[in-house]
Amino acid sequence: MKKNYFGLIKALHSNKAPSFSGVKRLRLLLLVIGLLAVSSNWNPLTAGPHVISLNLNTHWNASQLTNPNILGNPLAGALDTIEVYEDDTLVIDIAVTYKLIIGINQSSQAGTSYITGSNTVTIDGELQEKPGNGTNKKETIKIGTGVTVICTNIAAASGAGSGTKNLILDGTIKISGTVSLATFTCNTGSTAEYNGAVQTVFSITGGQTYYNLTLSGSGLKTDTSVIVNNILSIEGTATSSATPTFGASATLQYKTTDARNIGPEWTLTPFTPTGGIIINIPSGSVTINAARAIANGVALNLVQGVLAAGTNLSMNSTSTINRSGGSMTGTLQGTGVYDVNYTGNSKTCSAELTGTGLRNISIALTSGQTLTLDANRVPTGNLTLTTGNFDLSTFTINRSTSGGTITVSNG
Repeated sequence: MKKNYFGLIKALHSNKAPSFSGVKRLRLLLLVIGLLAVSSNWNPLTAGPHVISLNLNTHWNASQLTNPNILGNPLAGALDTIEVYEDDTLVIDIAVTYKLIIGINQSSQAGTSYITGSNTVTIDGELQEKPGNGTNKKETIKIGTGVTVICTNIAAASGAGSGTKNLILDGTIKISGTVSLATFTCNTGSTAEYNGAVQTVFSITGGQTYYNLTLSGSGLKTDTSVIVNNILSIEGTATSSATPTFGASATLQYKTTDARNIGPEWTLTPFTPTGGIIINIPSGSVTINAARAIANGVALNLVQGVLAAGTNLSMNSTSTINRSGGSMTGTLQGTGVYDVNYTGNSKTCSAELTGTGLRNISIALTSGQTLTLDANRVPTGNLTLTTGNFDLSTFTINRSTSGGTITVSNG
């Protein structure tokens, strides 16, 4: 495979060119052309594999790398390796596939290679890092907001020195294999997804902090010493091995496609993080097979799929069930005062109304949609119908004590 020196060519043709005299610039350009000429097997218009080096503090768009009309650019594609040197940037402005992306630090100090843009890059092989030799020559790849990187492993490149490998994440990364890093910084708004089969989720002594963490694909994800500050999403047929530490406003979401019991991801009871629990199951069901509770002021959100609560779920005082879709089976336990809110399309009430602490019921369906009562219900609070219809069928909804209000809007 031949290297392409088009980072230098671009520098010579840009406003940010090095400060050379006209003669020196011409000589340097002829030198680069000569380097390309002697590489007689390399043709920017032939299929790869190529090794394409981004250096000299340049910014290259993925769309430029696929444009044969730009001087020196190969048709970069799925067979090619993109080398991004320290302080250089690969801008993912179109969806693209490469064989490898390698962040390289060849400076005498710590270096950072940047992947920015607003699209998705799929790496058929690995996202690799090549630090220099010495503790001060670490290499960091920074993935910007708006970028999605899909890869197998995060690993050391051939010839990597003793400097550490590091990743800073502002966007999204989807990893189907293993992660070899010294540090993995997940900033606000970022998402790290482990979407392979059996995998180990990267962690460090004292706990690895993620903003959004998704465990998808299949198999057991070993996620020991993990801290999640926003959303922990369990998806596909993946399972979690350990109890995470949740941030104060975090959310636990199920988007699974099998029939399962809750796992160690929902050990915390009552569930206190204010983001609550989301049941958003495309298929299958989630069964609560041991006593769990929703804490004061926290919501259980039913979006789609079946939550089989049995007799294992309690709603604490001032908690809420928000049901936009899906359903619940079983009987709610305890006497905690809770409210139920209905939104979305037509549906029939289910076990969300079974708790003795049921207080207020609010109905705000899409206009023209209908909520149908499934049994006689006895709330202690108010009934509010904002939009949609409420069909009692053959049942009643009577307050357990006198007072309260029924509010019906013209919706």
